[in-house]
Amino acid sequence: MNLIKTYQFKVVLIGESGVGKTCLAIRLTKDLFQQVHVSTIGSSFYTKIFSFKENEEIKLEIWDTAGQERYNSLTRMYFRDAVGAICVYDITDKNTFFEAKKRIQELKNDLPDTTILLIGNKVDVKDQRKVKYEEAAEYAKENEFLFYESSAKSGENVEESFKALASLLNQNNQKSKKEDNIDISFNQKPQKKWKMLLNYSNSIL
Repeated sequence: MNLIKTYQFKVVLIGESGVGKTCLAIRLTKDLFQQVHVSTIGSSFYTKIFSFKENEEIKLEIWDTAGQERYNSLTRMYFRDAVGAICVYDITDKNTFFEAKKRIQELKNDLPDTTILLIGNKVDVKDQRKVKYEEAAEYAKENEFLFYESSAKSGENVEESFKALASLLNQNNQKSKKEDNIDISFNQKPQKKWKMLLNYSNSIL
C-alpha cells in the first residue's frame, strides 16, 4: 500500500470587503454560492486538498481575512507563516483594484517571498466591467504574480486558480529543498518566473 505524501501550505485571502473573498472560499471548498453573508470579522478558516499524483496531495489552509480598513491591523496578524496569498478585487469596481495593489504592497513588506495569486472576481457580470483584463494582467506580469479572472457565482476559474497556486507553492517548496543540497558554485541562469507562470495558467490542469 502506497503512503500518500501531503504537503501543507498556509495561504491568506486579502482584499476589500465585498469583493467576494468568502464566496470564493465557499465555492472552492463546498461548491456552493452564498448570495448573502455577514462580513468577515478577523478571519475564517477553510481547507482544500488537491491531488496531483496518485500518492501526492497538496493541502491549502486558507485564512479568509476581514476586508474592512478598521480590521487591518488584526488581519495582518494572520500573515504570519503564510507562504501564499490570494488577493481579490471586483472587476466592476475600479477602487477595489487600487486597494488590491495597496494590500499586496503591505503583504510584501511583511512577507517579501510570498507567492501571490491575483483574482479579478465577478466575471459573471462582466458587462459592468470597470477594470480591464489587460490592465490587471499587465500588473500581474510586471510583478510576477499568477492571475485569473473568476466568478464565485458561476464557479468559473475558482478551482483552477487555487489549484495553480497550490501547484506553484509545491514546486517552489521542492525547488527550495533541492537548492539546499546543491553546490552553489554551479553557474546556471534561473528560468524566468513569468514564463513559468504563463505555463501554469494554461497547462497544469
